[in-house]
Amino acid sequence: MKLVTACAAILFCLCVVHVRDWVDEFHYRFPLYITRRIARDWDTFHTAALYRGFRRNELEVVFRQAGFANTTWIFPTESGLYQPILTAQTDMSNLK
Repeated sequence: MKLVTACAAILFCLCVVHVRDWVDEFHYRFPLYITRRIARDWDTFHTAALYRGFRRNELEVVFRQAGFANTTWIFPTESGLYQPILTAQTDMSNLK
C-alpha cells in the first residue's frame, strides 16, 4: 500500500500544495505546486525532489555525532505545530 499525504494552504492570492509520496520505508517524493495571482492572471510553479525521511532515534544519533547534546523532542501536543521539533545544545566556545 502506498501512503500519500498532502497539504494545501490558500493565503490571499497564493495557493501552495505539497504531497509526500512515499517510495519506500525511508524515501519520498515531494512535489510542490505554487499557484499565485499576478495582476489578472494566474501563474503556476511546480518542482519536485526526492527526500529521505529519518526516524527520531536516527536524528538523535546524527545530532550527537555532530557534537550536540541534551536532545529533547517537543511534540505537536505541546508546541501546537504540525511536526515534532528536535532541540539540542552545543558548546559554542569551540566554534570559530
